[in-house]
Amino acid sequence: RKDFFLSASVLTDGQLEAALQNKDLKRIYLSASMPDPFRFTTRKEQIRRAGKEAGLIFPRILRKEADDFLSTHEKELFDTPFDALLIPSLDVLEWILERGTEGEKVSDHTIYAFNTLSASCLKEMGIDRITLPEELNIHELEKIGLSAPQITYLCHELKIRGLDVDEDAVTVEEAKSSILKALKENR
Repeated sequence: RKDFFLSASVLTDGQLEAALQNKDLKRIYLSASMPDPFRFTTRKEQIRRAGKEAGLIFPRILRKEADDFLSTHEKELFDTPFDALLIPSLDVLEWILERGTEGEKVSDHTIYAFNTLSASCLKEMGIDRITLPEELNIHELEKIGLSAPQITYLCHELKIRGLDVDEDAVTVEEAKSSILKALKENR
């Protein structure tokens, strides 16, 4: 069973600086659309020096412009591998697999695993980690083999760290709402 952890996605270098300061984050995802693709190696190094994993978020839809950008800047983006690749669609997964791009392949919540067959299929297609669907409750998540107790564990851990989080959240959406509320109140 893989551990549950917090990650953040960033679109700008200012957001990256803020995320680097957050001790609770394990992974920071850089958006492929960040300015200056020649700085991706430097950004990955910054993230790793901070003791975090570096991930890449691909465009939602791999249109011609996105494909051209990724292909043109493939060397700058992937000269050193990312720890994780956040995959929002099956065409992006195909692009990654065709190139043998390294890194844990993580499905975005938009690649929906709604039953054991779909979760198994995603694993067979090359997905290493499935993002939990927001709409399913703990019992439904357990039925499809996703580690639903991680939600409860995360809420419990945050409560121990002093955040007023509802440990009895039943759905991912409830847990997310409770965590966001507690974080806002804790500022």
